[in-house]
Amino acid sequence: MTSSDGRSETAHGIFNKNTVRLSYFGKFGMQVSGGSIAVSAKALTIPAMLLYLLQKNNNTATPIEICDALWNDTSLDSVNRLKAALYRFRQKYRGVFAKGDLIVTSDQGYSLNERYRIASDLDQFDRLLKAAESCRTVDERMYTLRKAVFEYKGSPFSYCFKDYWEDKISDEYEGKFCKAFNQYMLLLKSRHDYSSMLEAARHALQVVEPTDQIYGWCILALNLNLFHEQAKKLFMKAKEGLESTRFSKMEQALAQEKVTFS
Repeated sequence: MTSSDGRSETAHGIFNKNTVRLSYFGKFGMQVSGGSIAVSAKALTIPAMLLYLLQKNNNTATPIEICDALWNDTSLDSVNRLKAALYRFRQKYRGVFAKGDLIVTSDQGYSLNERYRIASDLDQFDRLLKAAESCRTVDERMYTLRKAVFEYKGSPFSYCFKDYWEDKISDEYEGKFCKAFNQYMLLLKSRHDYSSMLEAARHALQVVEPTDQIYGWCILALNLNLFHEQAKKLFMKAKEGLESTRFSKMEQALAQEKVTFS
């Protein structure tokens, strides 16, 4: 179905035909005019290139600059690898993008096509974190942090082997998630909202490699919801999975909450 102003209406809502939405958390996806297109998990170069150009605020980047950023390699082989990946992407999805190629080429290099409005879930996540910092009430801050925590669905580029630049992006956003999760859990605990604590804790266990802090929050949430046996099992799992000093730190933090396991 198409609305009178040329927008496509689908089960996902209404999207302008010029809108392209990129998803990086957990698994890469691309949505154009309300419909999703699949990009092979092995084709990491184009998702990384799109994100790099997005972060440059649509300024043009040379092939050598992009190769240097993504792979820390400015050799001719890397430049050819980049050009080949872009050629395959354009050939495969020719006709999908109504306003021309998503990545355009000029004498200066590559840039995003200004005829599209391109956004990503990473942008949305960052906006939520920034909004949370300026919330006027605790309830508003909790609501905003909740949206950020559940926006995160796994480390960017986690679905395949990561190169130099993708590793940095993954570490950056995993760190941001852990910080937001900790802030959200502190607020929930202060409000005695133990069911929401458990919901967020279970989500965290699914989307990140648990740290001592995440294990601690999850064990505490289970205990506060009276799931004592599950809390004990997770405690033993943490003991097996964490380095000894990290485990001791978690154990001490739980003891301060009067959570101990004999």
